[in-house]
Amino acid sequence: MKIRLLGAFCALFFIIFVIDPLYAQTAPRIVPNTPVEGEITFPNEERVWTFTGGLNMAVSLRVVPNGDFDPLLMVFDASGQELIRNDDYDYPNRRDALLEAITLPRLGEYQVVVTGYGGDIGSFTLTMQIGYADFALDERFTSLGEWESDNVVSADAVDGILTMQVTGIAQVGRVFNRQMTRQKDFYAHMTISNITGRNGWTVGMTFREQANGNRYVMLVNSSGEWRLTLWQNDTQTILRDWTTHPAIVAGDTTFTVGVLAKDVSLDIFYENQMLASITDDSIQNAGTIGVQVQTANALDSQISVQVDGIQITIPTSLNERFIIPSQLMAGNSILVSHELERRHLIPAGGTLAWEVADSFIEASRPGVDRLPLIVDTRFTNFVLSATVSASFIGEGIGACALLFQHADEQNYTVAYLDNVGGYGVSVRNGSTFSDGIFGTNESWTVANSSQLLVVVNEGMLYYYVNYILVGQMPVANITGQVGNAVLNFDPLRTNCQFRNTWVWRWE
Repeated sequence: MKIRLLGAFCALFFIIFVIDPLYAQTAPRIVPNTPVEGEITFPNEERVWTFTGGLNMAVSLRVVPNGDFDPLLMVFDASGQELIRNDDYDYPNRRDALLEAITLPRLGEYQVVVTGYGGDIGSFTLTMQIGYADFALDERFTSLGEWESDNVVSADAVDGILTMQVTGIAQVGRVFNRQMTRQKDFYAHMTISNITGRNGWTVGMTFREQANGNRYVMLVNSSGEWRLTLWQNDTQTILRDWTTHPAIVAGDTTFTVGVLAKDVSLDIFYENQMLASITDDSIQNAGTIGVQVQTANALDSQISVQVDGIQITIPTSLNERFIIPSQLMAGNSILVSHELERRHLIPAGGTLAWEVADSFIEASRPGVDRLPLIVDTRFTNFVLSATVSASFIGEGIGACALLFQHADEQNYTVAYLDNVGGYGVSVRNGSTFSDGIFGTNESWTVANSSQLLVVVNEGMLYYYVNYILVGQMPVANITGQVGNAVLNFDPLRTNCQFRNTWVWRWE
């Protein structure tokens, strides 16, 4: 992210998206794993593509410029609201723009807009992937190759379609590939193009499969239900039993299933809509992906399944480190927590510790007034967020703040935003405050509603204002209270209102 970026920010399957009426008429569709070429021929020209996204779906978009072109990548929702943007994620080494594993807030139509940063012109390639931005597998089934089968009548690959058949009473058949590169954190996507079954059918995807056959299995059946199971030593454990979901239509024989696996968190998808997020630590090693089908528990049962491709995407890394996102997708505590997990700022498997709908604090003297919330709880690693706004009486500078690492009146940390666009993080030890993080953005003021978010994870702090990263710094591993605060730099009356203060924890 360039420093200049901080100052620059200040149904069902078809929803007309209007930023400009011309866009709605002419914008082409962008398809996952299908790069498109574009060109900006004059300053501030915009190229636009549309796609349909699912609730909590993870999407990655990358713009690779030709030559010295400096692209700006943006995503808008169906109402024309800008959701997120990126200029470049590895400046000054490259000019690529990348939004990786962003979490979509709803089912509907979205627009991808590419323009030149600062009026730049040039050509580029835009690619969208489901899940992460880098490919680990794009299996088109031109042949069976190294794919093996177990307990099937037949399995073959013709014209890009894998077809497998199983017969008998409650028989489980599988197709798998032990030679593929094993993955631990990934998004796997499988397209079912047709299913026929006597007495019903069950089909799904295996993932994190080990050499001994231990694996997770996500299944969908002809009754419109889904299930997640764990197989260990040929014994099946149900992690989520058969349940319905509005996205699944009973009897549909053409659909997609997907799994986003991140540490102990397993997010299950059907038609790009998240069915559930399940935490399980039974298999945390990297594994392979496969197809599993099961016949009904009745005489003369049989099933034939056609699979039109399997893709696996994995996170982008720079110098063997994950990319710290310069901007987050806005949303409630659950969506933002998914976003932080998927984008590697926090470990997976955390929980919402608590959420306070409204709190207020007022101060009329210079200094810091603190309001610890849920005083009997303390945190070391956490996410703390709130929507803040303030009113002021008198002249001077006042700020609203998130309070954390609070031990007593002389030992705590605050992350603040003031009424003239100043923001920062400061640590108090005794009578002194550290320099920490400080910056200004003239388009921000706590007199208007603003979002503050702090991540503290294993000795590193990340501070986001209005979901834009404004700084990071090392901090001590301190267990303390969290809450709200008012900072007055001058003798004025500052009244801060905090809405939806929430804490996410994983320890």
